[in-house]
Amino acid sequence: MCTGIVERSLATYKRVMLYALVIAFVAIFCASYYFIGPFTQSPAYAWLSSQLIEFPILRDLVDLDPVLFDAFVRATFPMFGVWSVLLFINPCFRGDSEAFNRYAKVASLLVGGPSWFLFICGAAGLGIGAYAIVNYTVTLGFGIAAIAMIMFVFPGVFFRKYKALLVSDENVLLSKYSKWGGVLFGVLAIAGYFYGIFADPIRTVMAICSFSQCS
Repeated sequence: MCTGIVERSLATYKRVMLYALVIAFVAIFCASYYFIGPFTQSPAYAWLSSQLIEFPILRDLVDLDPVLFDAFVRATFPMFGVWSVLLFINPCFRGDSEAFNRYAKVASLLVGGPSWFLFICGAAGLGIGAYAIVNYTVTLGFGIAAIAMIMFVFPGVFFRKYKALLVSDENVLLSKYSKWGGVLFGVLAIAGYFYGIFADPIRTVMAICSFSQCS
């Protein structure tokens, strides 16, 4: 009875989060189409681009690439940490994968994973691509949309589907090498944690030093 309640609760939670994800995806897509797309063709964006070229330190401080990568790492390393723990305790559930999978499903809800972040970034990119298709060239718009799909949407689908580390009794390789997998994902989780702590300060210091040498 308790197991049935947990399963129904998990199913309801997943359904609610799916609806919330769809609403957020559509909202970000529309906001990107109506606001970010026009902004990229505005005089303000042209002025900002010229300032970033003229002052490299500004480019280093507001560059989106490391910001997105840092956010991805911060969303991913807790999931790797949970995977590591699950892989270490997997031998204790040998022959009872159903019980292990119940714990894995609950644990996956506690950390979430990077799927939301990836879908939101993908929605923003698709909104800009749609704006370019409607207002400029189809080639440019489809190129932006393709990049958004490959870099964000497809990985988001992958992580949403596999964030819960489910196993089966027939998976001999997982049973045999689960502890090595636990070590691997544990190292990745620790590396991601320390990267999240030190990446911004180190990047800022390097930008200041680079600016000091150029001036």
